[in-house]
Amino acid sequence: MIATSFSSVDNAQISRHESPSLAPPSITSETTMNVIDRPVSAVGFARLTSAADALHALLLKRADKLEGFIEGSVEEAEFASIADALVAYEEQRWPSGNVPGGKG
Repeated sequence: MIATSFSSVDNAQISRHESPSLAPPSITSETTMNVIDRPVSAVGFARLTSAADALHALLLKRADKLEGFIEGSVEEAEFASIADALVAYEEQRWPSGNVPGGKG
């Protein structure tokens, strides 16, 4: 979870391969926050999004290098893990399936 904190990701989400939302948490009068869970400003959110996009790009590069793996190899397992992470991130980052300003 990029905009809030990893502490709010529960084991059930991890075991189901669910991606936590990238949107900042909503604030209510009943919300109690510590330093880690405080709301993220627009600038902070943009900075986190930029960092997440950079990690996304690195994972894409690694997946490209792993293409052509041998079935049953360690590379196949790594490729599958990276693919799962990329899909989960992309579903959260671009829910409509289109990148703003992109070709699709």
